[in-house]
Amino acid sequence: MQMYFDGNDNYIEALGRGSLGSTEDVGHLYIQNNNNDHDVIIRSDDGSGGLATYFQADGSSGEAQLFHYGSEKLNTTSTGIDVTGNVVVSGTVDGRDVASDGSKLDGIASGAQTGTVTSVATGSGLTGGTITGSGTITHADTSTQASVSNSGSTFIQSVTLDDFGHVTALTSAAAGGSAPTIQVFTSSGTWTKPSGCKGVKVTVQGGGGGGGRPDNFAGNNAGSGAGGGFGVKFIDVGAVASVTVTVGAAGSTGGLSSNGGTGGTSSFGAYVSATGGGGGLYNSSTRATGGSPSGHDWGVQGGNAHNAVQTGYGDSENHAGFSLLGTPGKQIQPANSSALSGTGYGAGGGAGTYNGGGATAGGPGIVIVEEFY
Repeated sequence: MQMYFDGNDNYIEALGRGSLGSTEDVGHLYIQNNNNDHDVIIRSDDGSGGLATYFQADGSSGEAQLFHYGSEKLNTTSTGIDVTGNVVVSGTVDGRDVASDGSKLDGIASGAQTGTVTSVATGSGLTGGTITGSGTITHADTSTQASVSNSGSTFIQSVTLDDFGHVTALTSAAAGGSAPTIQVFTSSGTWTKPSGCKGVKVTVQGGGGGGGRPDNFAGNNAGSGAGGGFGVKFIDVGAVASVTVTVGAAGSTGGLSSNGGTGGTSSFGAYVSATGGGGGLYNSSTRATGGSPSGHDWGVQGGNAHNAVQTGYGDSENHAGFSLLGTPGKQIQPANSSALSGTGYGAGGGAGTYNGGGATAGGPGIVIVEEFY
């Protein structure tokens, strides 16, 4: 450690010497004041021939202070730093370009409104203005509707509000509406909307296919008829006055050595329909297929029938196709026996047998309209 003057400048230098006079590492240089609550102060020329403080370590507060010509600019505190004056940043702060982001705020500053509010006026629905000092603004209660407590049989249907959101009227209505009514169509016609009806549930069942009939020779046979399709549709009829209803006919019985007739299609206008089941086929290994719904919310295809059975004596039975609203018929053996008829709506008819056993027709279709208010 040495202090010296080289003719121009003064130096405090931490410098260690080895045994042969070489320079060695002697560690850090400490400038310290061990007196309680006293400072370390660095001063220099103030630019005018005097002295000014440039750095001060405050032993009483723990603060480190930087000065510019004796004017404090930065001061450390227990929570961070205090800066006096402007801060110029050439890089980023926590990854943000402060100079660039700050320019985006310039427009806000230039367009900001400044000054002092001298009065507050009251608008529509408010009283108490104009206020030039202290005062109270009141929003008047313009509601004209008393409280309503409805029973379980009524409900609040509509609420009327004024411009300020106050309730001025309530409309009540009976809960649940009227009980639904039902119209059943077993033949084609027109459905006319009853007064007050808002929606309907329509069920359509297609007609069942008729049973086929073989000839009078042993070894030939015929198949039974298939079931008609089934569909259900929910319809908003608020803007509907009437709808055409078509009820599918039952598939006819087959004559000697012929197929049974196909069941007719049932429909409710263009909203929903269900085709009829296929007729039983004469002397064929192909089975009659069930009808299908269309336009439905849910539905079921009609049941397929058993195909024609070929045996040396035609003594095997086959069943017709089912429907959701009917029980299918079937062929009855031995020969010369008439088929068993189906029951209900839309089921297939049973096949005849050789040597005079007659077939049966399929079940007719039906359309059911349930009306809601």
